[in-house]
Amino acid sequence: MMSKDILFVIDSILNEKGVARQLVFKTVEEALSSATIQRFEEKKVNIIVKMNRINGKYDTFRIWKVVKDEKYTKSSIEIPYAAAKKINTKFEINKHIEYKIENIKFCRLAIKIAKHIIVQKVRDSEQTEIIRIYSKKLGEIICGNIKKIIKEGIIIEFDDKNEGFLPRKQMIHGERFNINERIRALLLNIKPYSRKLKLILSRCCSKFIIELLKRESPEIIDELIEIKSVARDPGYKSKVAVKTKDYNIDTVGSCVGIRGSRTKFIYNELRNEHIDIILWDKNATKFVINALYPLDVISLMVDVNNHNMEIVVKDQSYYKAIGKGGQNIKLTSEITGWMLNVVTKNEVKKKNKKKVKNLSFKLEIDEKIAALLVDFGLNYLEEIVYVPIEDFLKIKKININVIQKLKSRAFDELLKLAMN
Repeated sequence: MMSKDILFVIDSILNEKGVARQLVFKTVEEALSSATIQRFEEKKVNIIVKMNRINGKYDTFRIWKVVKDEKYTKSSIEIPYAAAKKINTKFEINKHIEYKIENIKFCRLAIKIAKHIIVQKVRDSEQTEIIRIYSKKLGEIICGNIKKIIKEGIIIEFDDKNEGFLPRKQMIHGERFNINERIRALLLNIKPYSRKLKLILSRCCSKFIIELLKRESPEIIDELIEIKSVARDPGYKSKVAVKTKDYNIDTVGSCVGIRGSRTKFIYNELRNEHIDIILWDKNATKFVINALYPLDVISLMVDVNNHNMEIVVKDQSYYKAIGKGGQNIKLTSEITGWMLNVVTKNEVKKKNKKKVKNLSFKLEIDEKIAALLVDFGLNYLEEIVYVPIEDFLKIKKININVIQKLKSRAFDELLKLAMN
């Protein structure tokens, strides 16, 4: 009767879970071993159960490691040489021997408990297998059908019947889906220790853009084109910086496709999110200009120490450079890694006039000379004092005598300020 009960439990699990028969038998053996160990008073006992896969009959064995008599420490998992010899004459030191013991007796309640343990172990085995399979797919795009829409997000069923979860915060703002609709998302994370194994998906991370571009541009897969960085405002706009070592390739054109065919697919997939493909450049100023294309940049003032740039544009181009809600300049700053500030040509003129008047007053010089200094980038007394004479000489309209006087006056003025 016991064998029939065990086979019944196994068959019900096979029908319910649809897992491999061998896996269930192995799990049943482990559950029976665990239950058998409970009847021993020793803290640690090695027990194995061997089950017949056809009729469900099983035998229980206790396992010991054979040690020399003088090294025996009365451990429950070791047996001395002399005692082992009485059980089985065919054994070796430091090897294991088996001794058949009485099978544990199960009542109906015990069968239910065993089934619960077995189901849990099968579930754990399933999760381990899912983790093994999907760990290889982390950072990749996977497809599935929407199974259920809940308040917290969307449950997606993949082609292998496993499920993924797309949280609301990982969805593109404003997008709507229907039950059974086909959807693409990036496998962002695996949470094996939650109450239920979760495959966390995302449609708004930057990696999703990269993987979509890879699908559309064989040159990226073949590593002819490299994606250097991505800045994204999900559902609105993204900037992607690309480069190539093969100068025969039209880097931006290859990613955009003929008449924008490749980025158009991504545009539709991301609910009309605009994609700007930008040519990366190791020269920071060129990279910033590329990132703002097709906007015309009049000039750039670079502050290396503070890692920021002031971008000068025409008055009519200011709002286009900033973008709605500052989006364009924010993404440009993010993708280039520089703090950026946009100003108009007229604003620069006004600022420069104030700087010219300030230098003219403090150094007691003509405003024309002060204007030459400001145009050269020398706006403050400290700069005039510490900039080498060799650099000053690049201002052709100022000779060395004037330079020395300017540096002397600037030093005296700073000294006065320090004393005050």
